[in-house]
Amino acid sequence: MSPECYSGKFSAANKTTSEACQRQSLPKQSSDVLPPGPVRQRGKGTAVAFGLLAAGVCGSVAWLLSRAFSKPPAAGPRSETFCCPEQVPVLLAFMNDSVDPCSDFFEYACGTSIEMGYKNIYSQSDAVVKSLTRSTTIHNQPSTKFYSIFYQTCLKDCSRPQNFLHQITQELLQFGELPATKSPAEMFTLLFDLDVKRNVPYCFRFRVARPSPELLNPESNSSRGRKHFEMYRHSATLTDLNASCEFCLGDSLRLYNEYASTNVTLEEVMRFERGIPAVIPQFAHLQLPYTTSTDVQERPTRTVTMTELYTRLPFLSESVLKEAFFDTVLDVDDTMTMSYTEDEAILDLVAYLLSPAHQPVSLAHLVVYMSADVFGRFYIGLNYTDPWRDKLIRLHCHDHLGVHRVLWNIAYAVILTDETKDEFLRSAFVEAREAVRMHVRSGGIVALGDQSTADRLLDGVQLVLPRERYVADIYPSAPRELFIENYLSLGKFEYRVMMEQARRGYIDEYPPVWVTEKYLSIETDFYSRRHWDSFPRPCGSAAEYLSRKINAAG
Repeated sequence: MSPECYSGKFSAANKTTSEACQRQSLPKQSSDVLPPGPVRQRGKGTAVAFGLLAAGVCGSVAWLLSRAFSKPPAAGPRSETFCCPEQVPVLLAFMNDSVDPCSDFFEYACGTSIEMGYKNIYSQSDAVVKSLTRSTTIHNQPSTKFYSIFYQTCLKDCSRPQNFLHQITQELLQFGELPATKSPAEMFTLLFDLDVKRNVPYCFRFRVARPSPELLNPESNSSRGRKHFEMYRHSATLTDLNASCEFCLGDSLRLYNEYASTNVTLEEVMRFERGIPAVIPQFAHLQLPYTTSTDVQERPTRTVTMTELYTRLPFLSESVLKEAFFDTVLDVDDTMTMSYTEDEAILDLVAYLLSPAHQPVSLAHLVVYMSADVFGRFYIGLNYTDPWRDKLIRLHCHDHLGVHRVLWNIAYAVILTDETKDEFLRSAFVEAREAVRMHVRSGGIVALGDQSTADRLLDGVQLVLPRERYVADIYPSAPRELFIENYLSLGKFEYRVMMEQARRGYIDEYPPVWVTEKYLSIETDFYSRRHWDSFPRPCGSAAEYLSRKINAAG
């Protein structure tokens, strides 16, 4: 880095110290005359001793100041909040050497990782930058050597094993031997189940996949991943997701091939019926449209009539349909004119519903789509190559109130009007909806503003709050690890529907036992804190139901 960062301070400090030394080392001028003989000799000795002492103190101070401002820290800055080896390679790959670190250190450390319009990177990387900025990290050393010092220091401080693949191998062995099969179908199932058996999803912990050594290699085939492998909190894109899936699955695949002496390629796994039938058979037929940014500019508006929607959604009443699109409709009489630039995701959803090849919307479709953001492992189960998933991510990553309300109002209408659904699903949704209604009216959600805003949100269980407010106190609550940022809550309705899907065989043993245990503990804690003791228990017992399902599954 540039030596000018601290050269001014260093020079000023030396100048001040030198002047102080000169002043203190000058002999004291006095008109007094010491008495002759031994007394005069003792006075001279004392003066010399004090002079040497002052000179020694000044020299020590000058040496310490020089050392502090001119030499890099011996051990580098320390981090006490996270495992540094995961983050420093990110900064190394994203460093922008063309920026002067003295003028903009953040841009220097993370400049190549910042998408246009997004200046807040993932919190842990941001914490690294702040740690560097607060420390005496700007010194006369090349940037690569500085980061190397920081990286090595973090390695020593980190309690996590340095060989991550070795750690994953040990976790795998805890669940028995890997199957001897070499087929892509069973390989896909194995990789999918790997995340289930871990307490926290491997590939999507905190929505950011682990840094992969492949992506730091400029000649790696994952060129998209090298630029986008960090999934930003509020700006995840299809490229981000694909890159994350690629190297997450790739790491697990390399581990599997090494352990089982096979050579299954990632392309084979991805080509296996697009990954769907191995996990969620009923989603294999979905072909949703996708609108590119170019298309958005070419088609600024579109008008959708209520009659068109009625033909595709016969189970929706007129009032429910209008209410579902309430937040995005400019004219709620007979036509709905929406802008592609503002409501692109909703228009694509409408286009899907109006598509001639469209099959009837089921509750399972909507619930699994909404669940995909909560449980990251569902991303692998959903259609890997379908560009519509970019839209699905946007529905959850962005605080897009209208899209949430459209999906949940449709799901609500499906449950209450489809007579083929059993009483369990209907009661689950009504139960959760009434709990939210009571919670809002009791003043529990203070961030929603006026009462009319809160009332409009009651038609959906998912509540979208401002980013600065957390949803930990919204009932039904969810394990904190499963929150999507700070505005999306996993509701009891969603959870119980997934359990029902598992019972019907749509998905295999889902949710895993660890989720159930955490959910039940959260539910128990909910009724024991603050004023919630007086909150009426919903009809039925979710704990009894879940326990019964788990016991039945063995």
